[in-house]
Amino acid sequence: MKLISLTIENFKGLRSFAFRPDGRSVTVNAANVAGKSPRMDAYWWLLTGKNSEQTEKFDIYPVDAPEDVQVSVTGMFQTDGGDTLTLGRTYKRNIGRRRGDAESTVRGNTTGFSINGMTKPEKEFQPVIEKYFGGRQSLLMLGMLHHFAMQMPWADRRAVLIDLFAPHLDDKDIINAHEELAPLGGYIGAMTTVADYAQQAKLQRRKVQE
Repeated sequence: MKLISLTIENFKGLRSFAFRPDGRSVTVNAANVAGKSPRMDAYWWLLTGKNSEQTEKFDIYPVDAPEDVQVSVTGMFQTDGGDTLTLGRTYKRNIGRRRGDAESTVRGNTTGFSINGMTKPEKEFQPVIEKYFGGRQSLLMLGMLHHFAMQMPWADRRAVLIDLFAPHLDDKDIINAHEELAPLGGYIGAMTTVADYAQQAKLQRRKVQE
């Protein structure tokens, strides 16, 4: 996927911003408090509903913005097949007045989704993210520098590496290729995986301790 353009309206410190890399790789350099983080947060919020630190609850509205302003982030992408895919996410506070209240107050919020300009429910939006971006895990690996090496659980890293570089191998092939893993050869078979053996070992250790 290539990012063609990103349009931001009323997101955090950005009242209006349009960014058009046209599919090229770009580097953003700016002084502190110049708005680099809000732009990155807007991109992640569009695709995942979270900011660049993968926090779901964060302040979206610009400071001093009217309570009923609508937050909007729209991204245009080019798929690997050369097609254009436009995704949008909006967020708006619901303002209303209960009977007997003197003033209107915030009464919840509404998040909207769109695909190629057509309003869609979230249940149709999320599968598109899975299809074209590989889902949240792939997004984090590709978009966050230290995620794979420092934040992803080792078992997930192992599964990703095997799937990418050796999808035809199984546990027994890996054991046979490493002398230090040879003792496992007698335990791992067609019906027992490394994960199964680890679970069995934990249960046996628990019994011994008891």
